[in-house]
Amino acid sequence: MVQNKTVIYNDNEKKIYTINDKDYNKMDQLNMQKNNNDNNNNNNNNNNNIIHNSSTYKSVHLRNISDYKCKIKCNNNIQNEHKHYIYNNEDTNNENKSVKKFFMLIKNNKNILQNILSFLNCSDLLNFQKTCSTTYICISDFLDYICLHIYSKFKNKYDNYFEPFNYFYKYEYLYTDNPSCRLDCILIAKMNKECIGYNNRFGYKYKYLYDKKKTSYYVYFNFNVLKCYNPRIIEIYKDISYNNGDDINVSHIVNNDVCSNDYICIPINLFNFIGTVAFDSIRFIQNKLSKYITYNNQLDDQLWYNKEEYKILRKENKLITPETFFPHLKHISTIYSGIDVTVMKSTYKAVEPGNLGKRSYSLWGNYFIIENKLDPVFIFLKREGLQHDYIYQNYYLRVGDSIVFYLIKGGNDI
Repeated sequence: MVQNKTVIYNDNEKKIYTINDKDYNKMDQLNMQKNNNDNNNNNNNNNNNIIHNSSTYKSVHLRNISDYKCKIKCNNNIQNEHKHYIYNNEDTNNENKSVKKFFMLIKNNKNILQNILSFLNCSDLLNFQKTCSTTYICISDFLDYICLHIYSKFKNKYDNYFEPFNYFYKYEYLYTDNPSCRLDCILIAKMNKECIGYNNRFGYKYKYLYDKKKTSYYVYFNFNVLKCYNPRIIEIYKDISYNNGDDINVSHIVNNDVCSNDYICIPINLFNFIGTVAFDSIRFIQNKLSKYITYNNQLDDQLWYNKEEYKILRKENKLITPETFFPHLKHISTIYSGIDVTVMKSTYKAVEPGNLGKRSYSLWGNYFIIENKLDPVFIFLKREGLQHDYIYQNYYLRVGDSIVFYLIKGGNDI
């Protein structure tokens, strides 16, 4: 793109200054203001001041002036408030060559950029990426290169079980004592029919950069595969009891079932609170197929009351109304258990497509979206052994899926 520039030259001093049109308009406004002040005060300014007027300065338009600039003071009376820019072709050409050489160097040599980024934590990396467009493109290309490298390994390892579809990288905020971020490569794959009726358990191992012990860490994912578009059951646990209350308002969501033809999202960690992962060290572990696994829920092994019986035992007025998620979720039943610490178990069934919006976010800490019965959905896999992996994300259901919600509260009445 060609930009117009303005050259200002001084007849007496034989010096040339180059500024852009925007700054020249500012200069003209300042000259008018200064001339008005001179007329009102009838005093001369200091000899060191540069006076801008039509008799002293002349302007001519040029094109294709370099965009690199250095600063000069145009008026000593207002030097702390207004500064204009000049262009020096020699300096800018040298600077331009150095910058291009640097970015070409780190762009062509991935190891150099990885070494630079390894000294940054994830928050600093995010801020560094937002410095300017050049660094954003350079770091984005490097992260895409890493994701493509991991995606290729994943495709070669699991091509018989999953159909790799896409990948991207994602920053996630960490709610720790020292707030930080994590950066993951998200792999997206479509479930094949060969996995139907089996429990799938696979994962990967990795090492950290600059770890002297070269310790290997393991991550596993575990889920069952159902027939295409089969109804699923999602369990949600929320503990707001006096002893175990959760400050971040995020429920523990158990989603162990995936249907054939659905898409699974697999997070591969690159940056976390501990350090930077050596992406070359990532090795995927063979997928192990076993018998369909069902999990026992200890909360179900209790004496349950209906709503009327529960109101007799406890004077509880803040009960969740069955119509909270109508018309998208149909309320099936609600039962209660316990005296001091109580458990409320509510069952809902998805009957109409739509977005639950703030209603699900305020109660469960996540947004729930219901798709049509014959639409594939995206399912974020959670690392084995964790209650929370990705929080404040979208959960997708289909018409016909069920939600079983356990709300635990109380404990402060004794």
